Order: sequence, then structure tokens, then C-alpha cells
Amino acid sequence: MEIVLETKNLTKKFKNIIAVDNLNLVVYKGDVFGFLGPNGAGKSTTIRMLTSLIYPDSGEVYLFNEQLKPNSKSVLRRVGAIVESPDFYLYLTAYKNLEILGRLYGITPAKNQIMEILEFVGLSNRWNSKVKTFSHGMKQRLGIAQALLHNPDLIILDEPTTGLDPQGMKEIRQLVLSLSKEKGKTIFISSHLLYEVELIANRMIIINKGKKIVEGYVKELLDRERTTYNFNLSNLEKAKDILISLNLEMNKDFRINGSDLEISTQKISASQLNKIFVQNEIEVYAFYPKRSLEEFFLEITQGQK
Repeated sequence: MEIVLETKNLTKKFKNIIAVDNLNLVVYKGDVFGFLGPNGAGKSTTIRMLTSLIYPDSGEVYLFNEQLKPNSKSVLRRVGAIVESPDFYLYLTAYKNLEILGRLYGITPAKNQIMEILEFVGLSNRWNSKVKTFSHGMKQRLGIAQALLHNPDLIILDEPTTGLDPQGMKEIRQLVLSLSKEKGKTIFISSHLLYEVELIANRMIIINKGKKIVEGYVKELLDRERTTYNFNLSNLEKAKDILISLNLEMNKDFRINGSDLEISTQKISASQLNKIFVQNEIEVYAFYPKRSLEEFFLEITQGQK
């Protein structure tokens, strides 16, 4: 797999505080890579080093297999980034802001290019509105439009859903997925909103106090641990009896919880359980995992405080 971003022993100190501590991570082409950790974990400091806003005390950043420090001008042309909150000229229109920001990138975007980008982020109907009239969510989407102006291969988003309401968070999530699936972009997205990242990322790293705690594929990391599923079924008692009779080495760790059968297991997947119920003529109305990335994060970082 082609490596788009890699850090090797990346370290940054502020006086006596180690903000990032020998951080190693790898992002592959096509990843939606979740960069996770609590507030103060070192996420923004890392992103500032990835974009040459600050320099590491030691360690290296590689973008597209080139070392960042001596090649920053050339490799950063392939990167679009929103670091913290995007800034705009509030008394200018969305279109005019993108036109000016394009020139700062060293390009002169055509009108149809700007309009296509505004269409993609859902702002084409407000292209001629002053940014001061935009909601926070609209400004975030305009920030992503800004990051797309020079058609980058890698997009770095620093806490893009901070301060948004649930609808705004959903819009940003859908936009990130569209960037990945429709535009083929590699996404590096930091957040402390673990549920949001679980919904969109295929790979992730969790850091705490500047150190890597765990890195890998989201599904594999979650599947390592015991997972609790809730199944809404047509016949709960029959389903429970079937699981007991099959002796699935689940330690009989299931119970009826209201209208659901709650099953806690490390031995069998939800799809396998669903197949068992269907084969035994039990209708499955719905099932969902109770385990979340947030629970996983709390478990693996509880000894890090």
C-alpha cells in the first residue's frame, strides 16, 4: 500500500512539557484516518508539525515519501488543511473569499471551478452571500472548500465538528465520506468526538499525553474486545434457548433486556448471530452493537492519566 503520510519519532516540547512524545504513525492512500485523543493529548501540536506551522524538536515527517522539512514547498502543494477554525474575510462573499485564497495558494481558480467546489460542499446557493451571515457549520464547510481549491491529494482536518449542532456534525461527516468515496482523497481527521470518527474512519490512532496508545484498523481494534449486541427479535425466549443449546463458548453471557436479547461475546460476530436466528426461523427486526469507540478509548487510556 502506498504511504501518504508517516511520522518517525516525532517529538515536540514546550518548556518542560512534552506535547508530542516519539510519535510514529502511518497513513495509507485512500484512508480516512482518525487521529483521536482527549483535549490536550497533542493532536493540534502534531497537525501543526505536519503542516510546517511549527517544527519538531526531533523526529521526522514524511509526505508522499518525501521528508517534509527540506521539501515543504513542493509536498505541501499536495496537502489541503484546516487547522483549528478557518478564517475568512467576513465582509466578502463566499465566492470572493475562495478567489482570494486561491491566489494565496499561487493559483487563479476559474469561476466554474469555484462554483463546482461550492456545489460539492453544499454552498452554491450562498455563493454571493457575505461570510458574516454564515452559521458556524457553513463556515466549516467553506473551510473545506478552501482546502480543496488546489485539488490536494491529502486533506488534514483539525477538529472539524467542534461547536456544531448534531445536524452540522452530520453534514461534515457526510462531506468527509464524499471526499473519500467520490473524490478519492486521503483524509486525516483529528477529533475528541470518538463516536463521529467511528462512523467514518477505516483506520485510526489514539494518543494520550503525546504518546501513541494504539493504532490500526477501527474494526479490528474493536473486534479484539468483548462486544455487546442488542438484537430485537420475534421470539426472545426461543433465541435464548437456541444459544444455550449451541454451546457457543460465550459463557452464557446473554440476557433478555426489555424487548431485546442482549448478547456479550468475543467469540462470534453479529452477522453470524443474525444467520443463526434466521436459520431457526426467528425474525431479526434490528441489531446494533452497544460497544463504541468511546468505551474502547476509556478502557485503554484509564491507566494513562
